[in-house]
Amino acid sequence: MKRLAVAGLLLVAFILPATAQGVPRLKGRITAFDGLTFQLAPESGGASVAIRLQPHTQVMTTEPRALAAFRTGSWTAARVVARDGALVAEELQLYPEALRGSGEGRLAQGNDRFVISGAVTAVSANTVTLFYRGGRMAGGACLDRPDPARPSPVCTGDPVIQVQGGTTLRALVPGDRRLLVVGAIATVSVETDAKGLRSTPGLILEKP
Repeated sequence: MKRLAVAGLLLVAFILPATAQGVPRLKGRITAFDGLTFQLAPESGGASVAIRLQPHTQVMTTEPRALAAFRTGSWTAARVVARDGALVAEELQLYPEALRGSGEGRLAQGNDRFVISGAVTAVSANTVTLFYRGGRMAGGACLDRPDPARPSPVCTGDPVIQVQGGTTLRALVPGDRRLLVVGAIATVSVETDAKGLRSTPGLILEKP
């Protein structure tokens, strides 16, 4: 499960269909699928969870991209680490236009690690600048997500993020149910009905 912990941060934090915003999410590996219901072994451990597909469940997947794909105006999420006074990207994720605005802000992901989501305002051979709106100022940085109830954000940020040779670059793209196979890594939005049955309006699948 180590790959899940490293590569799944952006997916868990933000990148889900708009219909799934605010819905609880699970991350894990598909262990069985009968065409309608799949078993998910959670990354955090514990028993597998049965989750049913809905008639209009949205399926997404990821594809590798070159840095040239991250153009000015592109909506992007960056998983970064603060190092020697700079923000260094471990992963950049390019969003489709339909998900513009998803996950906007800067959220902590442990010591000296953050996920920043915003619009690309500048790109060079080894840097990307992201503009975002946040929810509070702390330590000279604009943090958290903006409050949707406020007409103006508390703060804004436009950090320059270093992109090195080992940075993972990829894009979120439409997928289909053929990707839902045993061994696939899944980030799943989960809805639970009055009877306790779980289903999903949207999930992201990565090939095993």
